[in-house]
Amino acid sequence: MAVTNPELVAALATVPEIKRTDDVFEVAKRRFARHGAGEEPHRARDRVIDEAVQSFAATGRWPSDIGERAATAYADGMSWEAERLALKHTVEFTEDRATDAFETFAPDALAHLSGRLADVLSDALAASEKLGGARARRRQSRSDATP
Repeated sequence: MAVTNPELVAALATVPEIKRTDDVFEVAKRRFARHGAGEEPHRARDRVIDEAVQSFAATGRWPSDIGERAATAYADGMSWEAERLALKHTVEFTEDRATDAFETFAPDALAHLSGRLADVLSDALAASEKLGGARARRRQSRSDATP
């Protein structure tokens, strides 16, 4: 969850579990995004087989290692696909945990915001009282100066 409001950032920082689970979720998303493009196992195997068929059709020679090459391509594709699935599952899982933490600990963050709001209102009231006093003194000085 990308939060840009500094007051909310400060409030969420008072609850370490919210920040921790959100940080883990962000790392998971970056890892998933960085996972390179790959080839699904059956497509990789079929590509190698198609190349062998085309080569045989052109040359009349059957590649002796076609089974090994197709199996290797399939295994490489399985490795890529397994990592991609693991990363996708990680993103979904960590997103759920971050959401759960936010919902569970939101009252703690809101309590911090409530305290901050009380401080801001108190400061505003004090400033208003000072300003009101200054205006009253200014009105009094004007009325004293008028003959």
